[in-house]
Amino acid sequence: MAWNTEELRNPALRKFFSKVFGSSDTDYAMQLSGGVRIFTGAAVNVAGVYGEVGAKDAIGSIYLSSAGYLFVQVANGAATTDWKLVTVS
Repeated sequence: MAWNTEELRNPALRKFFSKVFGSSDTDYAMQLSGGVRIFTGAAVNVAGVYGEVGAKDAIGSIYLSSAGYLFVQVANGAATTDWKLVTVS
């Protein structure tokens, strides 16, 4: 089953995911193995993504923007360069 970004930003779904994945954090939509997280928001550049979620997550985490952008975390150096734009829809 796939979820769109509006569904993933739904507080009830985020609460569900936090229970399923055993985390008390609710600033991300889903956490996968190895600490990789899937975030959603409205950022349109890496500075916006970093401003929202920082670099506190595992390399490989992704950010799905409601504006049609997809970013991936490629480093954990506490800088905007930790996130890279992958695609624009």
